[in-house]
Formats: sequence, C-alpha cells, structure tokens
Amino acid sequence: MIFKNAVTKVLKMLKNITKYLAFLLLFALLFIAGSVVAQDHNHKHDKQEQHNHDDHNGHDHDAHKAHDHAKHDAKGHEGHNHGGGAHASGGGHGAHGGHVQTEEEKKDYATTVMNHINDANEIHILGNFTIPLPCILYAKDKGLDVFMSSKFHHGHNSYKGYVSYHGNVKRVKPGMGFPQDKAVDVHVDHFGKFVTVGTKKYPLEEASALTGMSSWFDFSISKAVTAMLLASFLLFFIFRKVARSYQSAPGTAPKGIQAVFEPIIVYLTDNVIKPIIGPKYIKYSPFLLTLFFFILTLNLLGLIPGFGFNATGNLAVTLALAVITLLVYVFNGNKHYWEHMLWMPGLPFPMKILMALIEGASNLILKPATLMLRLFANITGGHIVILSLVGLVWAFGNFGESLAGGLLGGFVSTIFVLFMNVLELLVGFLQAFIFMTLATVYIAQAVEEPHHEAQH
Repeated sequence: MIFKNAVTKVLKMLKNITKYLAFLLLFALLFIAGSVVAQDHNHKHDKQEQHNHDDHNGHDHDAHKAHDHAKHDAKGHEGHNHGGGAHASGGGHGAHGGHVQTEEEKKDYATTVMNHINDANEIHILGNFTIPLPCILYAKDKGLDVFMSSKFHHGHNSYKGYVSYHGNVKRVKPGMGFPQDKAVDVHVDHFGKFVTVGTKKYPLEEASALTGMSSWFDFSISKAVTAMLLASFLLFFIFRKVARSYQSAPGTAPKGIQAVFEPIIVYLTDNVIKPIIGPKYIKYSPFLLTLFFFILTLNLLGLIPGFGFNATGNLAVTLALAVITLLVYVFNGNKHYWEHMLWMPGLPFPMKILMALIEGASNLILKPATLMLRLFANITGGHIVILSLVGLVWAFGNFGESLAGGLLGGFVSTIFVLFMNVLELLVGFLQAFIFMTLATVYIAQAVEEPHHEAQH
C-alpha cells in the first residue's frame, strides 16, 4: 500500500512537470537565439570598428596628401600622416565614449563573469538594455548627489564627477580638474582604475567601505538591495494572503497558496525548530521561519535569467544575516550560557581563561563566520559555474568570429545550464534550510536550561 501511494505521488509529480516542458523549450530557444544575436552583434561590432578605422585613416591620408604637396616634403608628409591617422583613430573612439575593448579584454571572460555576479548600480538585462537604479552618493567636499544610473549612458558619460564601470559607480579623485558641472564622454580603463577624457587621464577611487575610507560614500539602491526589497514585498503579500485564508476559513483544509506553504511551515516547526530548541520554540519560530523564506526567496531570485540578482552571493548580505542571528542568540542567552562561555565551572583557573578565549571566539566569531561564508560560497560558486557554461557560446564561436560555432555552443551550454539551474534550485532550498537549522542550533545552545542530575 505504501509503495502504491509512493508511485502515485511520483506519477502525479511527473504529470505536473510535463506542464512546464513548453516553458523549458521556450527557454532553450531563447537562449540559442540570444547566442546568435550575441555572435552577430560582436561580428558587426568588429566590422564596424574596422570600418571606422579604415574611414578615418583613408580620409586623413587623402586630405593630408593634398596638403602635403603644397607645403611639405615626402618625409614630412609621411611622419605627419601617421600621427594624423593615429589621432583620428583615437578621436573616433572618443566620440563613442565608454570603454573600447582590446582583443585580450574581449577574451577575458573571467572578468565578465565576476562583473556579472558582483553588485552594481544598475540591472543589466541584455546588450545595452538595463534597468537604472537610484544612485545616492555623498562626497565630503560637495555634499549629496541623487540621480538615476541612466545618467551614465551605459558607462559612456560621466555625471557630476562620477563614472560607471560595469554598473559600479566610481568617483574621479577630487582636485584633479575633472569637469564636475557637465557630462563628458569618458573611457574607463579595463580595471576601472583610471578614466580618460580626450588625452587626459584621471585616477578613480572606490566608495568608502570597511576595507578602506575614501572621499565619498555610496548609499545607492543597488541590485542586492533591490533583490532584498523585492523579496520582502513578495513575502509580505504572500503571507498576508495566507493569514487571511486562515482567518476566513478556520479549521478547513488548506487550498491554493496556503496549501503550498502550510506543509513547509509545519515540517520546519515540528521537525527542526521544536525538537532542537524545546519548550521555548514558539518565541523563536517567527524569526527562524522568516530567515528561511527570506534566504530561499533571494536564492530563487538569483536564478532568474537576465536580471543577475545575486544577493545571497554578496558577502555584505550574508554578513548582515549572520550578524542578526548573532544578536538574537547573544541577547537571549541565559546565565547558564554566559557562564559556560566566559567562566567554565569546574575547571582550574588557567583553564578557565583558555576556555573563555576559545568559547568566546567560537560563539562570537566562528559561528557567524560559518553562516556567512557557507551561504556566500555555495551560491556564488553555483552562479560562476552557470555563467562559465554560458561562456561556451563565445568559446565555441571564437568570441564572435564564428556564427556556426556560436550556435553549437548555445545548444551545448543550454543543456548544461538547464541541468545546473535544476541543481541550483535544490541548492537554493538546501542552503536556506542549513542556514535556518544552524541558527536554530545556536539559539538552542544560548537558551538551553541547565540539566540537574536527579538526587537519590
């Protein structure tokens, strides 16, 4: 009977999955089509760039040749012509603004991957299509500036002394004479260390952070912040609807979205939180369940193609979640917890000092660090693997030179990316569960009451 029920559930699950085969096929077709567009775009860009060079050089050569017959000898013409050609070529690139990639930079796909998973002040969808985000920047010498990231025109322009490199805002070091009152065409170098305007090069500086202070601060609504706000709103409306379902039909069988979340909540409460924490589980269940669903939602948002949400792959986000968990179990720790951490009973005096150092480091540093690094490493690693597989499109297509290779790469990478997305879906659930379980254990250790041996 049990085996029959299991088979029935599996068949039902497979039947539901078949409903989404059309979406999987659509995703595969879009991915391959995207690879074709990418290859074609790169091919056209290279041809256009070569055409611009030829036009500039040819035009300058003809014009200067006429001028040369009138005033200069052949030797002078030759030297001036090469200089003019180089200048015209540089001017042509400057007119377009932004960063002009060299062949080495085009093939540096590792940098492209890291720039995609890093946080940014815009949401890059495809090509030059981006969703701008608010930039809230404060400089010590000039005050607050608030504007949309679209002011940078995909990194081609500066705005109020700031530039954008792969969606990350940087400031030109003050006192260098860089235009502050107008937007100018800029060229940011490959590593985002300098910006060039015409023939002048200006150094750039990062926003102030824990790793170093500079002349300005970045309080912008970045991709990670957008993902967290979106996750918060989604969870608020979902659980608000679930709560209303319980209020409107108490005691009835769950249905709709209520039927999806009730088994998860019951399972986590009855099989994880209650057995580990004990009688006080009701007090901490809201926090722990919120932690689970919030991390899970962020993990799932990170799997949406094109948007690049990678909030849980951001150390700042996982650090914040770990610190919040630390504050919960530290401030709720009882006398028994603090006594065993700072002054272990029953040990000699020297051992008490040693154990206090070990226990203090374990509870206040190592436990939050494990929460932070485990979530960050697993999510980031999965995204790097997926994006590396996407890179097969450019590898097979010889970085835009072979359309047939790009098609083959698109087909191969689609298969592997679909598999990895399914795997990452499982990892997203698993990492949310592990984070919540470890937080539950840490809280349980802090609120556990001492066990007294029975007196005989």
